[in-house]
Amino acid sequence: EKPGTWAVFWVRRFFRIAPLYYVLLALALLLGPELGHFRELIAAQWPDTATAASRYHDQTAANVLTHVSFIFGLLPHYAYDTPLPDWSIGLEMEFYVAFPFLMLLMARVGPLKAAGVYVLGCLALKGIFPAYFAAFEMPSVLAEKLYLFLCGMLIAVGRWQGRLRQCLLFSLLLCVPYLGWPDVESVMKLGLVVLVYYLLGDGSLPSCKALDTGLGRLRGLLGGGFGRVLGNASYCVYLVHLFILLPVAGILSEQAWYLAMGGRARFLCCLAIVAPVVYGLALVFEYGVEQPGIRMGKRLLRR
Repeated sequence: EKPGTWAVFWVRRFFRIAPLYYVLLALALLLGPELGHFRELIAAQWPDTATAASRYHDQTAANVLTHVSFIFGLLPHYAYDTPLPDWSIGLEMEFYVAFPFLMLLMARVGPLKAAGVYVLGCLALKGIFPAYFAAFEMPSVLAEKLYLFLCGMLIAVGRWQGRLRQCLLFSLLLCVPYLGWPDVESVMKLGLVVLVYYLLGDGSLPSCKALDTGLGRLRGLLGGGFGRVLGNASYCVYLVHLFILLPVAGILSEQAWYLAMGGRARFLCCLAIVAPVVYGLALVFEYGVEQPGIRMGKRLLRR
């Protein structure tokens, strides 16, 4: 509850996210028109995949400032207005700003009650300002996705307080208002929440012993050396991949032999070209920008 700890948390998260993001944002704005050209080639073959052209051509000062300040996620016009898939970065930064305040109420009234209050508040905001939320092409406003962050927080609470079952049931309850009518997609999303609970569980969830072998192998795969390499590179891969994917897919979309292939074959062909380059670049940016940025934040905090 000490404001000093809030500042430490915010500085750490800023230097974890911002340095790499700023470098790739500058690159994306610079190369935007060229990337937009390749995106148009792709949309010419598959019109359903088209996105707004302004994403690739808006190099205005207002667009730059809203993204540098991370407030773009709250502004419908700018929330999805760069070649980067950065709408989720704005969402993440909103959560980091809100996190200490979320924890204050959880400490006072209990995590489950507080989580329920937060979700009801988010649903009320969506009901009061429907036009505002409908204006976003991607769900970059925290009120749209806070329930997912709360599910993650409740996993930690459940392990800490020894009531993981109760937190799992409550997490599923939090998800229901956002999933709409039960269909295959909503059931899969609920199943993903359950899977994450079991992966991060403490052995107290139902049938844990029966699932122990499978869960152990999956934990080993995700927590082993290869899984850690992929996890460490994931942020870079997320921000870098469109720099390679769009040109490759754009060029391939003009090749008759590529268009003659089936959908799965096209996907695998494109993946085989893009993935090695993306992961190679991701490692360069991870060790050349991301890790030095994290160390910069730590040095600042020590001072």
